[in-house]
Amino acid sequence: MELDAKPPVEGRDFRFTILGGIGTTRITVRLNGKVVHDNDCPDPPCHEEIRIPAGEGGAELVVIAKDSAGKVLERKFIVGRTEGQAGGFMSA
Repeated sequence: MELDAKPPVEGRDFRFTILGGIGTTRITVRLNGKVVHDNDCPDPPCHEEIRIPAGEGGAELVVIAKDSAGKVLERKFIVGRTEGQAGGFMSA
């Protein structure tokens, strides 16, 4: 199995795809050890999306996928920090 994703960033959506799973694939996401997403994907490829809360920059995010054939994929990320608020600025 493979995981396709851009690195997670606090305050933004984290989208990822699990490729190559056989049958139903169980996907669990942990943020600093706490389960924040737990889902069965019956028909891979699996397209998943979760929101990374603001203030979680530097946290460890772990994605675990296990398919019906017993294959397991585990990938760890460090959540990126944002530089201030998104958007532009106003000038007079």
